[in-house]
Amino acid sequence: DKQELAIMSNSSKRMGAFFTEFYRMYNNPDRSFTYLEGGVENILESLNNHKIELGFIFFSEAKKNTIQFFCKRYQLKCELFIHTDMILYAGKNSPLFARDFVTIEELKKINYVQMEEDYFGLDNLLSQIIPVEERSSRIVTTNSNNGMLQMLLHTDLCNLGTYWKKDFYLELYQLKDMIIRFALVYCIVHLYHYQTLQKSI
Repeated sequence: DKQELAIMSNSSKRMGAFFTEFYRMYNNPDRSFTYLEGGVENILESLNNHKIELGFIFFSEAKKNTIQFFCKRYQLKCELFIHTDMILYAGKNSPLFARDFVTIEELKKINYVQMEEDYFGLDNLLSQIIPVEERSSRIVTTNSNNGMLQMLLHTDLCNLGTYWKKDFYLELYQLKDMIIRFALVYCIVHLYHYQTLQKSI
């Protein structure tokens, strides 16, 4: 029988590139590979139900205790993959388009378009800049990358993200990325059931 390895990650062009390189290095006739994208909850549930062997999730350091709680609950191993800065993405209609960096105070004055799956990792930062009672009127949420990109290109809405999405956004579209000073650092970790993964690689 073939060895099967199923991986799921938060949406990221760079993670897709890493998987491609992994496939090139380890592919052989006795192995099969699956690469999926999903939100944090979907990844945790898929690991718990043994639908995947390896998951990659992105979240702010302030969420570390929450992640550790779920790892203990689902009996998962959690290892840091990389740290990355948080970035603000904006289109030419945004008043911040010409800027190279922004501050937390400036983030409090603008509106956003965010992917639904990003809410878990961004909750702590959003709580700093937007009162809960204002979120519904100041944040457009979507599960569509295409929808979000169109909103960034043709409105003054901005997007909170990480460097891990930078290549995808800036390579194909006329968007600007800005460093957020004093923002929370993003962690990217991989999660797995130790015994399950050992059988797959």
